[in-house]
Amino acid sequence: MASVTKPAKGFDVFCPMCGDRDSSITLDVNDVHKLTCIACDAEFTAAAAVARVADQLARWQALARWIDAAAEFAAPK
Repeated sequence: MASVTKPAKGFDVFCPMCGDRDSSITLDVNDVHKLTCIACDAEFTAAAAVARVADQLARWQALARWIDAAAEFAAPK
């Protein structure tokens, strides 16, 4: 017998302002571009969230590259 997978509800995103993974992000139905985090009460757009998260990703990638270079430099020859 085939099993049925329940569809995922929501997008499983977290607040780009406070980072709370358990908070709900609400959508203003009168202004569909306006999102609000229930935990920190920050208002933002999806585009602003993407830009903020992309900036953090770039910073983490730079740190990871630096750590890899430092590990290679410190490795015994």
